[in-house]
Amino acid sequence: MTYVTGSENYILVHEYSPNNKLIKTYIYDLDLNKTYIKLSEKKYGEVVYVRDLNSLIWIDQEDFKIYKINLINKHYVLEEYMDLGVDEGIDRVRAYINNGYELVLLFDSKIGNKENWDLMETREVRSYRFRNSEYQTLFKKSTDKNLYMEYLGDNILISETFEVLDDYIEITERQVFHYDYKDLYPIYSEAFMERSQQLYPEINVIASRTSNEMFSTREIKEIIDGIPVTKRVIYQRIKLGIGKERLLE
Repeated sequence: MTYVTGSENYILVHEYSPNNKLIKTYIYDLDLNKTYIKLSEKKYGEVVYVRDLNSLIWIDQEDFKIYKINLINKHYVLEEYMDLGVDEGIDRVRAYINNGYELVLLFDSKIGNKENWDLMETREVRSYRFRNSEYQTLFKKSTDKNLYMEYLGDNILISETFEVLDDYIEITERQVFHYDYKDLYPIYSEAFMERSQQLYPEINVIASRTSNEMFSTREIKEIIDGIPVTKRVIYQRIKLGIGKERLLE
């Protein structure tokens, strides 16, 4: 159960089978005290509220299209709105709302050849402004390095670069970016002298543009018999360089 991104009036309720397979996703309206059941065969998608559309939207994880959500009686139905036109090889999209009106999408691809290891890297980041029907690409992967990005809020994104070994990854470096509604600018960079052995990227960071700093918790792990074991934890309070940016090349 989670709040819908972009709104505190709606809650998503997910129903799972005993073997942890998603069965249904319900939308609960807090103001009306009403639950809506989806009338669609589509099962996997991100739900966010877009203020400029005055609507909930469904971002489908299979056809990568955006659908407006219409609430009718006790059901919600999907009305196709736009095709995201993603590149071949994209396996997942993550959605965030920036400052109440701008949709930020992170596109991920599965890497590695092990079926039971759902390891992802970020291939592209886009922003959508529905008020002006505009979108722009903020980042597109152009190197052989594997990296994973997250949106921290407050116009701040973070990436962590990692190396893929036999059955785990090692985190090698971190970069933080400020988004000024046009470009991404690096505001912090750190190469990790002490690497952590993990199964997946783990970004535990809170950032604030107002105070120009971020707080980081980083667990240094070692893989023992296939299980990540925490050796120690590093806590950091880091001053960011917002206002001293240079254009990301």
